Amino acid sequence: MERIQLPGYPADESYLPYLDKILKAAYTACCRAMENLESFAVRTGQGTAPTVGSERHGGNFSDVMLTAVECRTESGRGLILYNFPCHPTVMGPGNREVTADFAAGIENQLDVEMAIFLNGAAGDISTRYTRKAQTFSECDRLGTMAAESICTLLNGREYLAPGGLKGVRGTFAMQVRPVEPVMEAKRRLEELTKKVAQAQAEGADGTTIRTLKSYVEGAGINLQFAMALGDLQEIRLDICAFSFAGLNFVTVPGELFSSLLPDDGTCVIGYANGYNLYIADEAAYDAQYYEAMASLFARGEGERLMKFVRELLQQLKNT
Repeated sequence: MERIQLPGYPADESYLPYLDKILKAAYTACCRAMENLESFAVRTGQGTAPTVGSERHGGNFSDVMLTAVECRTESGRGLILYNFPCHPTVMGPGNREVTADFAAGIENQLDVEMAIFLNGAAGDISTRYTRKAQTFSECDRLGTMAAESICTLLNGREYLAPGGLKGVRGTFAMQVRPVEPVMEAKRRLEELTKKVAQAQAEGADGTTIRTLKSYVEGAGINLQFAMALGDLQEIRLDICAFSFAGLNFVTVPGELFSSLLPDDGTCVIGYANGYNLYIADEAAYDAQYYEAMASLFARGEGERLMKFVRELLQQLKNT
């Protein structure tokens, strides 16, 4: 299929040297790690996620989970893997510095050599309503909140042998959503653009305008899809389920909505083994949210994917 050109993404391949640099650095890090292996112990915890982010359309706090895994080597080196869902979007488009956003604030507060953010089902959760500013100090404030939650979750828990690592892998065919006629997609974009202009003229607050702009962004991507998707019928996603230290994990190559999360304590790792934009729930399509408009997939495919995930988890349990 011809590469889809999305709004805001480079039309050329000027970003490839940067990606090459990242890949080389990752490869070098893996080689060094293999040459510096140590035995380690692990402790884990799961609890309510910190209120760093909220549902990005209404500001409600979702009932989502924080998972933390701390590893300590024989020499005392520490690593924390932590997972909860939230777009790290404290810093705005005006920032021109490379930043880890609130994840940097978290790592600065944890007493380990490395803290790794395994972002979760963050499709519908962001800092839109929780951030008080779009500054580095605000990254630190929210990072400190999350770090305190991680420490509280892990403190007092016993270090144990990590045990084995087992996993299963499957491929799931997601149905591509029907493409709107180009003229209809253009009409939708024009209508939403006018709504933003009207809200600005009437002096609407910044949050309202930002929300309306998100609909415009979604409609813009929807138009790009209308012009580029063509006859594409399905996209095959690589899904992995694995267990480690008594916890179950599932990788999803996209931005899953938190409303689709399993309710059995499984830790979903988003943006993993590929990236296929948003995987929204049916309600998001009905509301014509930005994420649904910007999704490659048909309505109901998110729910169907999670049925496959539950089957994969059962397979893991039986392994």
